[in-house]
Amino acid sequence: MVHRPTGYEPVNWNPPGALASVYVEDGSLKLVSIRKRPPEKLVVNLSRVYLVASLKLEDSGVFALHASEEEMRRAVLIKPELIEEGFKPMEAERAIDGLEGYADLVGEDVEGNLVVVELKRVTAGREAVLQLKQYVDALSSRTSRRVRGILAAPSVTKEGLRLLEQLGFKFVRLDPQVCYQLIKSASVKPSTGLLDYL
Repeated sequence: MVHRPTGYEPVNWNPPGALASVYVEDGSLKLVSIRKRPPEKLVVNLSRVYLVASLKLEDSGVFALHASEEEMRRAVLIKPELIEEGFKPMEAERAIDGLEGYADLVGEDVEGNLVVVELKRVTAGREAVLQLKQYVDALSSRTSRRVRGILAAPSVTKEGLRLLEQLGFKFVRLDPQVCYQLIKSASVKPSTGLLDYL
């Protein structure tokens, strides 16, 4: 792989299986890599050499996805106070007329307001806030009750937070790893027969 001094993407590379050779010619170290299919020859002329190393690289890292959005939703159904004290989930994956997609959770707060919760397992931005706004607006047009919006994610961008504040919505920090541990340790599964609220 050939890298520039900045950035992390290589500017050129040959995949595994390419034949590599190194030799000196005209006072310059040459690295040649040949790929059979599709035919490609990569020649790198090295005018100065600061370090030559041959290393055995081992990838001992383990990929761990702590929780999907579905698992985060299950965690909130098991422990609703992850969203806020007194939150009562009433429906998961709520289809809202006129919109594609589903609201992750709809419930009630302690004051009897409807609450739409949008869950994100990664940093939420402006798009997530606008998605939440669509669900809140659509639900508000179908009921006389006040509808609140809550965005729950591990973090939110500055732009996303500003937009949440402008719209009067709330951000709740929800750690996917905490959700994963909660599901793993829970002995009871949440009920799937959630109440319809309209």
